[in-house]
Amino acid sequence: MENFYLGALIEEVKPQLLGRRLARAAMSTTTAATLLLDFELANKQLLCIRLEPSVCALYFQTHSWKQTNEAPSFVQAVGKSLIGRRLTGIWKPPFERLVLMDFEATKGQERFSSQRLVLRLSGRTANVYLTDQANQIEAMWKWRGEFQPGESLVFDQTLITSADITGQFDEQTSVEEILASPIVQKFLASPQLVREFHARCAVLSPKKALETLLRDAITDRAQPLLFCSTTLSDIAQDSLTAKPTLKLSHFPLLTAQAEELQVYPYHSLSDAGGDFYRYQATIADASQERLSTRRLLQEAIHKLQKLLLSLREENAKFENPGRFKTYGDLLLANLSTATVSNAKATVTDYFDERQPLIEIPLGEAQTLQQAANHYFARYQKARRALTAIQQREAILLPQLDRLSQLSNQLETATTIDEVRELRDRVENLLRIKKTAAKKPTDTSTTKRQGRWYQSTSGDEIVVGKNDRDNDTITFRLARPQDLWLHAADYPGSHVLIRNPRRQEISGKTIQEAAELAAFYSQGKSLDKVAVHYTQKKFVTKPPRAKPGLVRLSSFKTILVEPRCNLEKIEN
Repeated sequence: MENFYLGALIEEVKPQLLGRRLARAAMSTTTAATLLLDFELANKQLLCIRLEPSVCALYFQTHSWKQTNEAPSFVQAVGKSLIGRRLTGIWKPPFERLVLMDFEATKGQERFSSQRLVLRLSGRTANVYLTDQANQIEAMWKWRGEFQPGESLVFDQTLITSADITGQFDEQTSVEEILASPIVQKFLASPQLVREFHARCAVLSPKKALETLLRDAITDRAQPLLFCSTTLSDIAQDSLTAKPTLKLSHFPLLTAQAEELQVYPYHSLSDAGGDFYRYQATIADASQERLSTRRLLQEAIHKLQKLLLSLREENAKFENPGRFKTYGDLLLANLSTATVSNAKATVTDYFDERQPLIEIPLGEAQTLQQAANHYFARYQKARRALTAIQQREAILLPQLDRLSQLSNQLETATTIDEVRELRDRVENLLRIKKTAAKKPTDTSTTKRQGRWYQSTSGDEIVVGKNDRDNDTITFRLARPQDLWLHAADYPGSHVLIRNPRRQEISGKTIQEAAELAAFYSQGKSLDKVAVHYTQKKFVTKPPRAKPGLVRLSSFKTILVEPRCNLEKIEN
């Protein structure tokens, strides 16, 4: 979310949030890296704080509380410190993509020191900090090297006006000189603003272009706008003929006019921002679906082409197999008259009316009889090979034609549903088995692996006993929707929360399983242990890795006390 847009958005949401108490805090389980804050607004919307490197944003959105996770240690710290407190201030420094949320110093009848949530919405360094009023860090969402608990956050709170910026330049100042200015670089930090500045320079002087851009960006009359190269209804219905251009702004863009983008005004910056990122996700899903299907087709076509080339090379080796039979017959017909020299037999060619003398290679054969038998064997082998090659080509050529047709259809597909249907047809043609079709392991008739426990809510929790046990539990027993856990910094057992009904797993169950993962690790003697958890589908095994070693493509972390208080399930 661009800096000026974020500043305008904070001013918009401030009247809705000031004076309201924080009722709940959680992480979303449906949208990656999203902190949800519930201030019990009349429209039931939650404050969504997106913290993905590619999507750093803040807006209101309706979200089911059943699809949240209150277990992460940072969320618990926020809940313990801030739930029940009123929001007394929300603001942002002009040069920083930071949002500061100040909470009152009392909670109910008790008195506490005032506290603050600091939202850093800045790409790869995106984070949320829980601090005191002096910005001293008490807890943070992601543990990063640049800050540690107890340190103070430092940020630029300098107040500056657009006149302070443009006053440094005159009408003769060039575009390059303006863009080289450090203060301009701070204000025009987003590529969208830089492109807009260049577009305005095409019709105005560089100084005038900067003045008008700053006037529009730093405005009290924000106009929430979405710009799109197609219709928003097409995106909402997954009807995409090509990857569309989508822009979000709080003022009209000259670049959008030049690109002939359609304009969609909104009543609020929050609604425009929420829709913008929702549409972006839809576009990304469609693009990824098409890209992965295209890659699957290209790999399959390349593999078939390579196989057909190999078959043609083999066909050339066995071309004209009748010559092997002719050599064998002539060797037998000239057993008494043939002369042998330098591993070659000189014989009379009785198949030629002129009956000339020809040479036949003998190879490693010791006698003419052996050489003849060798040529007869090569003749039979060549015939069988040519038949097999022809049969194989008769299967592969239509398959290659079908894949080429599907590849052409993919490029003209206009909806995600069409792309997914094409992918299904490709997978069926290639006989690719889908993991979703696998039946869950029946543990009632086989010996159970590992230690089995039952959570207080009745869920089954499996704990590995050794490295091979861990491999069996993770890669044979576990299903994609099961939850996988492991101590973050210590060797230990793989822990699995089974989820055969694919329902939301409660935070209490996650905490109990995490306590088991910490207890069955080398960190069990510590007061607290960090435990990673994720769905099994995000757990893979590196090539040629030893038993028990895995790789996580996505995970969350919870801090728990190592203990084992659950009921054990016997075989």
